[in-house]
Amino acid sequence: MLVCARMAEKRPISATARGARAVPILPILLQRLAAEGLRYGVYKNVALLDRAAVGAMDFDLIVHSEDASSFRAIMIDLGGVQASCSRLYDNAVSGREDWFVPDTAGTALHFDVSFGLRIGPKFNKRYLALGFEDISDWQNRLFADAPIPVVSGVEAARIAILRSIFSLSSLTMNGWARLDCASEALLADLIPVDVKTQDFHYRLADREIVCQVRRQSGGFAIPGKTVRQMRSALRSGAMPSSILAPLTDLVFHGVRKATFAVLRRLSRHDPTRNAAKRKLSPRGIVVALIGPDGVGKSTQTSRLQAMFGERFRCGRVYLGSNDGAWMAWRGRLRSAFARLRSARSQSDDHVSRSGGGKLSYRKAFSRAVWRLVIAVQRRAALRKCQQLADRGVIVIADRWPQDLRRGYLDGPSTPPPEDMKLPSWLWRIEDRLYAGMARHRPDVTIHLDCDFATSNGRKPGDISEAAFELRVALMREMRERDVDVKVVDARQEIDAVTAELWRWVWFAMNWAQKR
Repeated sequence: MLVCARMAEKRPISATARGARAVPILPILLQRLAAEGLRYGVYKNVALLDRAAVGAMDFDLIVHSEDASSFRAIMIDLGGVQASCSRLYDNAVSGREDWFVPDTAGTALHFDVSFGLRIGPKFNKRYLALGFEDISDWQNRLFADAPIPVVSGVEAARIAILRSIFSLSSLTMNGWARLDCASEALLADLIPVDVKTQDFHYRLADREIVCQVRRQSGGFAIPGKTVRQMRSALRSGAMPSSILAPLTDLVFHGVRKATFAVLRRLSRHDPTRNAAKRKLSPRGIVVALIGPDGVGKSTQTSRLQAMFGERFRCGRVYLGSNDGAWMAWRGRLRSAFARLRSARSQSDDHVSRSGGGKLSYRKAFSRAVWRLVIAVQRRAALRKCQQLADRGVIVIADRWPQDLRRGYLDGPSTPPPEDMKLPSWLWRIEDRLYAGMARHRPDVTIHLDCDFATSNGRKPGDISEAAFELRVALMREMRERDVDVKVVDARQEIDAVTAELWRWVWFAMNWAQKR
C-alpha cells in the first residue's frame, strides 16, 4: 500500500511537469508577496509544486489572518478572481478561499488559500486546528526564480497527521490506528528505516499532546488513545465539550454528504448548477458576443463555455431567433397560420418576398404575432442571463437585443402600415419590450468584427452584402454610443480569436471583483 501511494503521488511529477516551464505570472506574484512582507507559505503537497506551477493542480497556501486583506488586494491587482464552492461542499468552510490568477498565455493558476486551517470529518470541517503562527518550521525554496516559503518535512508530516485525525479508526483490536496513505508517504521519506518510533508534538486548545508514530507492517500507526485525545481537544476548543459531539459530527457529515451527492446528481447535465464547480463571488458576469452572420459567434460561445466550464459554473444563452426553442415556436405558428401566410419570410424580415408590393393584412398580422413571440422569448432569455449571473455563473450570451434600429440585428421589426390596427397594436407591444430590454446591459459587450468576404466564405449565401453592411454600420453606431464595447477581429485564426475573447472575459471577471 505504501509503495503504491508513493508512486501515485510521484509519477505525475515526471509525466506532467518534466520539461514544462512555470506559468510566467507565478514569479511576479511571488515577488509581490515577498515585497509586501506577507506571512504565507505552502503547507501541503510541497513535493508537487512543479505540477502546480504549470497549472496542473492547485497551490495549497496558509496565510496569516492579519495579512488577509493585503493578500486579497495583491491577487485582485494581478487580475485574480475569487470563486467559491457550493455551501454543501467538503471544502466550503470558514476561512478558506479559492483564487485564480490569469496569465497572458491563457493559463490560470489556482490557489487554495486558508486563513487558519480547519479540519474535521469530511463535509463537516468546523474545527480550527492550526493558524499560520502555529507552524514554526518554514523553509524558503527558490521556485521559478522567486522564493516561496514551504513547510519542512517534519511540519508537513505533522500537519498531515492532524488533518487525517477525524478519518482514523480509534477503536482497533491492537490499540493502534493505521494512518492514511498521504501521511504514510511523508513519514516514509522522513523517518529512517531503522527508526521504529517518532514523536510529534501538538498544542490543541491549551493541551499539550504527544503523538507517537510507530512503524508496523509496512506502514505507520498512532495509538487509538491519542486519536481520541486529539479529537476531544479540537472539539473542546470549538465548543463546550459534550459526549454527543461524535454523534453530532456523524449526523452533520452524513446529511451534508448525502445532500451534496443528490444535488450533484441532479445537476450533472446543467453546467450552471454543477455543485462541483466554483461560482464567482459575489456575483457572476454576463458577456455578450455581437456580430453579423458568419463571424463565428456560436463557435466562440461554445469554446468559451468549454474553457471556463472546466473550473467555473459557466452557461451559454442564445438570444437570437433561428435556433433552440425559437424553432419550435416557429413550427407551431406556421401550422396555425398556414392558411393566412402565402410564403415563409426570409431571415432578413425587413425585406419582403413580394418584391416591394403592398403587404397584405393577413401576412402583416401573422408576422406581427411571430415577431412578438420572438420578443417575449428574448426577454425571457435576458432574464435568464441576469438570474444566472446573480447565482455566480459566467454567462456567455450569443447576441444581445438592441433598439437603435428596427428590422435587423436582434432589434424590433419594422412597423406595419398604420391603417392595420391590430398588427400595429402588436408591434407597439413588441417595440416597448425591446426598449425595456435595451436598458439592461451586459457586463462586457464584445463585437466580432469581420468583412463580407470572410463571412460569405464561412456561410455562403446566408446573407446579402447589403444586409451585411447594414449590420456592420449599426455595430459602429453602437460603439460610438458606448466606448466600453470591445472589438475582436474575427478574421484571425479561430484559436487566436478565442484567446483574445478569453482575455476580455477574464478582465470582466476581475473588474467585477473590484466593484
